[in-house]
Amino acid sequence: MAIYYLDVDDEITSAAQRIRETGESRIALVVQSGSRVASSRINFKLLSREAQHHNRHLSIVAVDASIRSLAEAAGLPVFESVAEYQRSQVAAPVEDGTGGETAAQPGAAGATAGGSIRARGSSARREAASAPGGVSNGTRSSEPRPAINPPLKPLRHSGRWIGLGLAGAAATVIASGYFLLPAATVVLTLESQPLGPVAFAALVDPSVESPDEETDAVPAVPQKFDVRASGTFQATGENVLETAAIGKVTFSSANTYLAVPILAGTEVSTAEGVSFTTTDSVTVPKATLEGLNLVPGTADAGVVAEEKGTSGNVDAGAIVKVPPDLAAALVIADPVTNKEATTGGTYSVSLFIQQSDLDAAETQLAQQLETAFQVRLSDPATAGAGVQLFAQGARLDNAVFDPDPGSLLGVEQERFDLAATGTGTALSVETISLRELAVAKMAQAAKPGFAPVEDSVTLTVGESEPVGNAVSVNVMAEGLQAAQIDEAEIRSAIGGMSPAEAEAYLERYGKAEVSVWPFWASTVPDFLDFRIEIRVVTPTPSITPGPSAPASATAGVTATAGP
Repeated sequence: MAIYYLDVDDEITSAAQRIRETGESRIALVVQSGSRVASSRINFKLLSREAQHHNRHLSIVAVDASIRSLAEAAGLPVFESVAEYQRSQVAAPVEDGTGGETAAQPGAAGATAGGSIRARGSSARREAASAPGGVSNGTRSSEPRPAINPPLKPLRHSGRWIGLGLAGAAATVIASGYFLLPAATVVLTLESQPLGPVAFAALVDPSVESPDEETDAVPAVPQKFDVRASGTFQATGENVLETAAIGKVTFSSANTYLAVPILAGTEVSTAEGVSFTTTDSVTVPKATLEGLNLVPGTADAGVVAEEKGTSGNVDAGAIVKVPPDLAAALVIADPVTNKEATTGGTYSVSLFIQQSDLDAAETQLAQQLETAFQVRLSDPATAGAGVQLFAQGARLDNAVFDPDPGSLLGVEQERFDLAATGTGTALSVETISLRELAVAKMAQAAKPGFAPVEDSVTLTVGESEPVGNAVSVNVMAEGLQAAQIDEAEIRSAIGGMSPAEAEAYLERYGKAEVSVWPFWASTVPDFLDFRIEIRVVTPTPSITPGPSAPASATAGVTATAGP
């Protein structure tokens, strides 16, 4: 026992298919309100006939009384619920195949396509009532028979029901005729032949809106994308900070006749030549005699190193020289000395960013941008999937620096960071446009009566060169070609042929498989073309594309991914 639930959109063909394909001998179809199957009593007649043909016992389960009425009018057992149907399969008596009745055994069919139904089927009542004593056709059973349900009350408005019955019968005849009309299915796998290669030069032109077969032009789309470079650079400008050493010297004089004046700015120096100048004007007094001892006159003066830096920091006693004329006036062997070391001489350097540093950084970043631009041009991900990008005629706009180089000029720091961004522009074309043009070119090259198999067409994009604002690119296309068919002509030609004859006729196009229906049909219908279904299978592409030109300065790059 099998129970199938039909959707409201299921066609009668779906229901019939379930009857044919089930392995069960007893079938119940559960039909919903509004179901297409329940739109006509004819449909139930056809389902009943299908069940009889395949030795199936068919019942209809429907909550909707109108559906049950249609099914019962078609001679089918009907039930209001699945539970009622299932109970009938256990409790209801069924025909024993000889016309007698036996109690239904568990698992025995109680609902058949034309059998006895005690729950709701009227045919059982009619059959039982037609035989004498309530026995149907066979020998009277000696065992007690179950009570037979009383006959149904006559329906009112019998004239209307008779009219509906006659109309239903006529519709049944028409529908049965339609479904039993011979039909044929033709599965035609077209034979393919190589086509190409076909070479042509396509003009990728931004002024063109659609592929033009006459000029071989296809629309171009300018692609814009950013490239970026950055770096850390060394500052070379120097700020030097120096201070001069200072100290004090003592002049001595053995001149007993005159005091010796020494003006500020007088130069004194060390034996190694480190020079100082006096910052004070002093007068060295005359030397005096104390007994037999000569006591030199002395005077102290401040000094500052003539050169700034640490070289002026000298040890005590290092300053020993005076100008010759002063030495003659002082008439002493050691006219000057510094009793203490001179100090305060310093030298320090701080770096700052000068213009030459910025110029060098900008030049280096511009070179990096150009390299990055060429890498992006050769990267398939730049343009996106299904887009061909061309390096020819591509340009990189002036770089924009961050931060503004002017803001860095003169800043005291050893290193500085600088970044640059440039916008590149290149022409691109959607490969679907190139393919459309290629298919048109291949159609011109195909054999008479043949056409390119579009899914088989492969493109190889070669060298390109700029032509004004456009780009000319060499393209080679190859693929498969298959015969063009006229389905009406085929239907007319194979009508009346056997499947084998039709398959032999269709060999001119490729491999064909022809089947006819129903089982008693032996030829393709030759009077109703609409009963011949033709399914065309195009060849599977098997052409391997040739290698594309390398991503160089003269070749386009096929893009396969987004940026």
